Amino acid sequence: MKKLILVLISQALFLPACLDTRDSVKEVEEKQQLQKQVGSLQRSTADVNSKFQETEESISKLSARVDVIDNKNNKNEEKTEKSLVQRDQKIKELGEKLAVHQEVMTKMDGQILALQNQITQLTEEMKKAPVASAKSEGGEKGEYK
Repeated sequence: MKKLILVLISQALFLPACLDTRDSVKEVEEKQQLQKQVGSLQRSTADVNSKFQETEESISKLSARVDVIDNKNNKNEEKTEKSLVQRDQKIKELGEKLAVHQEVMTKMDGQILALQNQITQLTEEMKKAPVASAKSEGGEKGEYK
């Protein structure tokens, strides 16, 4: 009986110690699990931050490229506008020159027509004139015979 009492008393003393140990083991396991979760969250946060920085850098590079292309486009538009103005001015000048040439050609056509009329008149006069002079020349020839 003494042994029984002694066993019961020793169990009563050691039983709470075992319960405390199980609780402490659970706490340690929970802490380790929480630390793993925190570590995992920190790594995923670091990965997300890294990807975010990469994305920001890409956006920055693309913005710079867009600015360069926009500047080139503006320069090309200015050049195109200047060349269009120059082309329009050249077309206007050529149109004016063409009008002057057409006016000169019209005058020359009139002059050519007038000269053709004069040539025709002179030709007709010359055709009539030799006949008259031949008659007068023929009479003279006859006298010398």
